[in-house]
Amino acid sequence: MDQEQRKRDRRSKLTEEDVAQIKAHLQQGKRPAILARYFEVNKSTIYDIRAMRRWRRVTPAAEAIPLSKLSKKL
Repeated sequence: MDQEQRKRDRRSKLTEEDVAQIKAHLQQGKRPAILARYFEVNKSTIYDIRAMRRWRRVTPAAEAIPLSKLSKKL
């Protein structure tokens, strides 16, 4: 099992790094719908992350990397 898989919850499409970036972008005021589309998850997942119902243990990234520079497909 590689390091990326270990950081991923078995039921989730997101890694801890993804969630840290999502939290950083939310703090900067990025809209949940944009983040949901970019990370290919439902909007409710982003709202749950913002409300700390999911991924509570992950802290926001120190700096939000621009979505265009993250290694996800749009």
